[in-house]
Amino acid sequence: MVHDITIYKEFVRSIVHRVAVLHTATLVNALKNNYAETEYLTYDDCMNILYACQKEGKLLLTEDGIALTKGAYMRLVPDDYDLENIRPSQRLRIGRNIVVVSDPHDRAVMECVKVVADMMPYAYDFSTGFAPWYIQFIVHKEQEDPGILYQVTKVDLGSELSDEALLKGIISEPRFGWHDYSNLYSRIAILDNPEFAFAIPHLGFSKICVPDNSILGGLKIIETRDPEERWEDLNETELHE
Repeated sequence: MVHDITIYKEFVRSIVHRVAVLHTATLVNALKNNYAETEYLTYDDCMNILYACQKEGKLLLTEDGIALTKGAYMRLVPDDYDLENIRPSQRLRIGRNIVVVSDPHDRAVMECVKVVADMMPYAYDFSTGFAPWYIQFIVHKEQEDPGILYQVTKVDLGSELSDEALLKGIISEPRFGWHDYSNLYSRIAILDNPEFAFAIPHLGFSKICVPDNSILGGLKIIETRDPEERWEDLNETELHE
């Protein structure tokens, strides 16, 4: 049993308030992964931490596995549902099928955050956006280094990544110039179908992931690309045009 959960609550808050809505299982996995070297957290430990966060108003939990801020709740739930019915001081959750995440952008962000949630509390310049980069942030290994810019995309069945859009993701980022791309960018793609991994161009992608049904709300890395091969599809002259 975890007795002092202060640091865990802050860890959770720093994730939830950056994306507003995500899967509860994503938070459970992030807690387990981040603190694996110092403490073994069980599923019950993690849920106790989330309930404590709910009690303090940091998030709301639903019975169908969604964690969200009150602001996101008010955006997603019909106006006629009374927010006062939620009693966060108790270990209760919002009923099923009340919070419905139907917007494709919200759903894409929820998928992307699965693979980077445990890094988010240490991220700078965190932002969510639209395709191709639903999530972007910087992580510094050391205080003085320029950091690594992580960019995460979700590729749905039937869609494809535009080389032009991927190149603009480099050009439009003033902190990292074209000459630094090989060392300072780390791109992650999430696919619905692993058979389409071959279609992900070698334009900075370090990992390709798919949903992992054997892990609660998790993702499985199906390809990790060698650093020397990650940019082999890049024609540097295109960056100057």
